[in-house]
Amino acid sequence: MKKIPVKKFRKFIDKLNDNKSEEYAFRIWLSIYPNMNQENYISFSDFYKKKSKEKSREEIKKDIDEAMKAFEEVDD
Repeated sequence: MKKIPVKKFRKFIDKLNDNKSEEYAFRIWLSIYPNMNQENYISFSDFYKKKSKEKSREEIKKDIDEAMKAFEEVDD
């Protein structure tokens, strides 16, 4: 088995995550594309730039978990 430096492995994993994120954004963009017209059209690159500035999945999951905990505390 070939050993890979940790730094290089981490860079590889980060690249995979970036590709998954871009693919996910592209699927979302494709789903809204049929509803676009000349007035509200947004290119994929602009859409992706906007989405990449938003919260990451981990941040969203954390927010959801915190909201669920708060809801459970109120429910008790």
